[in-house]
Amino acid sequence: MKPDGTLTMAESMLDAHIKLTNGERIACTVDRNCRTRIFDFPRALLIEPVPHYTFYRSHIVRASLVCDLHAYFEQSTSPHHALSAPLRHEVAGLTRKMNSQRDSLNPFLVIEECHRLPPLALDRVCATVDEVRYEDGKPIPVLNGGREHARFIIAFETSDGPWPDIPRDERTVNMILAATRACQDAHDEIRKHIDQSCLVTDDDRFVCPMSAGFMSARADSVRPLDADAFRETAMSLGAAVSRMEAELASEHMELLVNALYWDDYKDDDFRRLHYLSLWQSLSESRKKPGYTPPSPKTGLAKDPTVVGGTLSLEALTGYRNDIAHCWTGSIDGDYLANMYRTINELLRRRYCR
Repeated sequence: MKPDGTLTMAESMLDAHIKLTNGERIACTVDRNCRTRIFDFPRALLIEPVPHYTFYRSHIVRASLVCDLHAYFEQSTSPHHALSAPLRHEVAGLTRKMNSQRDSLNPFLVIEECHRLPPLALDRVCATVDEVRYEDGKPIPVLNGGREHARFIIAFETSDGPWPDIPRDERTVNMILAATRACQDAHDEIRKHIDQSCLVTDDDRFVCPMSAGFMSARADSVRPLDADAFRETAMSLGAAVSRMEAELASEHMELLVNALYWDDYKDDDFRRLHYLSLWQSLSESRKKPGYTPPSPKTGLAKDPTVVGGTLSLEALTGYRNDIAHCWTGSIDGDYLANMYRTINELLRRRYCR
């Protein structure tokens, strides 16, 4: 989702980075997007070291079972590990952690994506900076795993500037995870250790994408209120509560209203359950606030309507299915925010007149 920040805002943010990191403005052309995810491979222990085995390969996605992560990435055809200091740092840390905690060899499931993009020139808010900066003579990594005397590129995504359209192949990844779960008869969540992505230039340089402002799905806006506007807001809210209260006897509306409330974020398991609860409430009560689907037979799973936020009912339902089948390791806050916005809009249509 597009950030709210503009090119003008990003210019000032870039200037601050340049001052701190010995930066220099540049223009670059990006033509690839890489993403690497590393999961536990469930219900398997190795009795001896083994070479990696690639069991799925397309022109975009590669999935492998790996014993020795370092050896695997040394041979990988994806440029991600070779170019990304943060990925190398996390892989090394994961290897050390597992070696210290486990007596046996546990294989990993490594899923790599490399998307070829139409070449796109980034020439406004883009700079090359040091991976390590110095403060009072002490080195401070700018990147996790940053190396002294090495540099990388930062590029800001803005609401009004050029940015590549980065595809996602979640369908294939979900298929791989589903097959893994089924073949291993895995009942619990498949733990994800690493999930990193980057852009790559046409001359093989690592680009760290940065956002100019908050992501729109979770950004809040404020409306200045004078005394009269504040009073009108309170009166409108009171009227909406009265109308809502009159319909709480309806089982579906009570379910929807109750599902919207939670006292804090708690843990990720709770948030996933909360998303499922919201979806179920939306599914059962969406027609009560007056929503009319494209046709009487259209269910949420095939409804392309964007009611509120930026995601359709179809997309929200697809993500509900991912959570229900444990195909996602942790909940995506953008989907949860869009679920709220969808329900908010339905309630607003009916009660906030």
